Parts: sequence; structure tokens; C-alpha cells
Amino acid sequence: MPNTYTLETSVQDVISDSQHGTRGGGTLHADATTSVAGFMSATDKTKLDGIPAGGGLVQSRFTEITANTTTTSTTFVTLLTDTITIGAGRALIIQFLSSMSNTNSNNIVYARIQVNGVTYRGAATTAQNTNRSGAVCIQTRVTGLAAGTHTVTVQWRVSGATGQVRVVSQPDTESASLLIEEVSV
Repeated sequence: MPNTYTLETSVQDVISDSQHGTRGGGTLHADATTSVAGFMSATDKTKLDGIPAGGGLVQSRFTEITANTTTTSTTFVTLLTDTITIGAGRALIIQFLSSMSNTNSNNIVYARIQVNGVTYRGAATTAQNTNRSGAVCIQTRVTGLAAGTHTVTVQWRVSGATGQVRVVSQPDTESASLLIEEVSV
């Protein structure tokens, strides 16, 4: 004779409010607010509320060199500049990507990133041969800026001879671009 079983209690009877917490907004299942923990802590909820739709990226700006550009300056001069207006509690991720050269071998082309006149990071390339391109890539994250407009500048200089970014005459080997991203912290 086959065994038969009868279910005498419902799932609702087994998992009562007292066993599972008050349903529908009770203490166990309450939604988190900025001051009260629920499924997550109030601190985590506040952080999530601060992230814009689409993730941490708020806005981005891009600029690049579009004409052959040179410098003979041995002190820093502006190569690229852009401004960005950011909100409170935001950070900037700044990327400068370049391939540049020098008219004489063994001379150095230096580059650096500044925000509001303050230097954050630099890099350089040494010309192994006359007019031979070398990469300069700089990336930095800047925090602690006040809400408002900020100026991002890429400056460059040489140890001697002439530094070059020849985007027109050498488009396959030389370029310079600046990407600025405002992100939530």
C-alpha cells in the first residue's frame, strides 16, 4: 500500500510574523533610510542615494590637440586646458594620453597635470632618436575639490631642442588628448 501524506498546516502558519518578523515594513523587512538601517545600513543607503543614474560617472569632458604643436620652452607652458563644473562631494579622474617627440635625440619632453594651478602628476619621454615619438600617459584621481568650476591644465616643457606633437604631419604616431571625468565619491 503506497504511503500518503496530508499537509495539515499552511506555509503561512509555519512562518508567522513572530517567527519571520513583521511583514510589510516591519523591523526585519523595513526599507533603509538615511537614518535607519533596514535591508542595508543607513550609511550604505546614503552612499547609494548619492550615485547618479548610470553609475559613478556624472559627466566627462574631452579635448585634444588638432594642429601640429611645438615648444622650445625649458619651463612649463600650457599644452591643453579645459574647465569643468562639479558638484559637492565629487572627484575628478583625469587622463592625459600623448605620443610626442623631440627634434634632437636624448632630449626629454616633460608633461604634467595641474588642477587650479596645483600639480598632481607628471611624466616624461626621452627621444631615443631625432623626431622619434614616445608615449606620455598620465592618470590621476583628484578628491577634496569644492563644488564649482575647476581648471585642468596639461603643461609641457623640454630639456632642450624642440618638443613636438605633430598630429597633422605625423597622424599615425603623434597625438595628445585630455579626458576629465567627474565621478561620485
